[in-house]
Amino acid sequence: MSLENNHAALSGKRQKTTFRLSWAQFGNRSKVQTGSRDAARTGRLEACATARVTGLVILALTFLAAPVFGQTLTTLVSFNSTNGANPQAELLQASDGNFYGTTTFGGSNNLGTVFKMTSAGALTTLVSFNSTNGSQPYAGLIEATDGNFYGTTLHGGGTNDDGLIFKMTPAGNLTPVVVFTNKNGALPYGTLVQGRDGNFYGTTSAIENHSGEVYRVTPDGTLTTLAIFNIGNGATPQAGLVQGNDGNFYGTCYTGGPSGAGTVFKITTNGVLTTLVAFDNQIGVNPVTALTQGNDGNFYGSVGIGTIIGHGMVFKVTPAGVFTPVCRFSDGAGFTNGFEPHQGVMQGSDGNFYGVTAYGGVQNGYGGLGTIFKTTPTGALTALIQFNGANGGTRYNGYPTTGKLIQGRDGNFYGINRDGGTNGGFGIIYRLTVPLSPVLKSALQTNNQIGLTWSAVSNLTYQAQFKTNWNQPDWLDLGIPITATNGSITTTDTNNFETNRFYRVRLMQ
Repeated sequence: MSLENNHAALSGKRQKTTFRLSWAQFGNRSKVQTGSRDAARTGRLEACATARVTGLVILALTFLAAPVFGQTLTTLVSFNSTNGANPQAELLQASDGNFYGTTTFGGSNNLGTVFKMTSAGALTTLVSFNSTNGSQPYAGLIEATDGNFYGTTLHGGGTNDDGLIFKMTPAGNLTPVVVFTNKNGALPYGTLVQGRDGNFYGTTSAIENHSGEVYRVTPDGTLTTLAIFNIGNGATPQAGLVQGNDGNFYGTCYTGGPSGAGTVFKITTNGVLTTLVAFDNQIGVNPVTALTQGNDGNFYGSVGIGTIIGHGMVFKVTPAGVFTPVCRFSDGAGFTNGFEPHQGVMQGSDGNFYGVTAYGGVQNGYGGLGTIFKTTPTGALTALIQFNGANGGTRYNGYPTTGKLIQGRDGNFYGINRDGGTNGGFGIIYRLTVPLSPVLKSALQTNNQIGLTWSAVSNLTYQAQFKTNWNQPDWLDLGIPITATNGSITTTDTNNFETNRFYRVRLMQ
């Protein structure tokens, strides 16, 4: 049985002992050796943590791949217009454990809302927009280092109706920070990001006589335009930015570039803009969502239309701009996997990427209401959920929503659909439970105790096991099965460790 996780290295310490987790492919004669003891396995890929604990003792930890259990979609909120309508942006799980987000319409003025939701689905409307304090937010929220939430609205805020940046306290007190006037930008679609310097960075899709900008704004509201899009270098960005490991920001433009089909760009904090990818009808057109930086340091995104082969794809871009398709959506499977993945992708704790399509699924072609899909980093594509209207539809009047999935601290996925639901089709919030393969987070020894921690999904049950000889056929249970209450589990083994000790974790049905 093979593993789905692909973490390459992890370190922990026990006094002067260092643990190292590494991947190894064992052939018929290959082996891993520590001191004079060998650990060998044939024909399988496995994750092993090895350490010289005392004398010639070896520890090894193996995670089994997730068995094929069903995933479960639960509708947490069905909007009814009064409490909001047509959410567009991804959710945020804040430090208090609750989820925060926006709806583009609905509320007391039908101009959108800011809401808070518990993990059980209890919804509280914090703000109803009234034009003066903004209207029609298409972007999500971020929780800043000062404990407040920041966001943008597409319209409202002034006589030009060009949108604004706002600050909101956890209690729902909202204050405009920047009002856009077209001269300093207009129509911000994307979610803000707080840089490592404490400032906020974002995009607008327009600015006086030009096609958008990248800006920096200080917490007190001083806005600086860092770069202006002039069609040749991109135009009309519809998404926010992501700050890469190198400190630069990365983003997408919906249009512009040499073919007019959009771009992927990099920008420094000083405003030096570099076009990394120019989209065209061959590789895809019009990206509308933010990028995700994967564990491998590359950036991942999606385009919904325009690919010569297939009907959208997930792609990878290196920081240097090398573009590679990861998977394509085509009619070869009858569109059951979905197509037009406008919403972008996020990386789960198992290392795979998850996203949503606008069409296909239970009904072929454009009659389908879309899917939730998983793709491995190498492009193996699987549809997890097919929307059917009652459990949400991913588009409204032909336009897909743009909010990505997020993974909560309980290990489950949370998402929004702009329409669908049981209260008039005003959209939903849902939770998706997927039996993910556990991934080692730490392996720590203190005296004669080994503490093992692995990723988990809330309410799923796991059994840790051990054996003292790798070649013995049976594994012994380490304690009783553990049902996860959040996104990780820790268990402890107490032993004199005079013999080899090998561990594995089973996800139980």
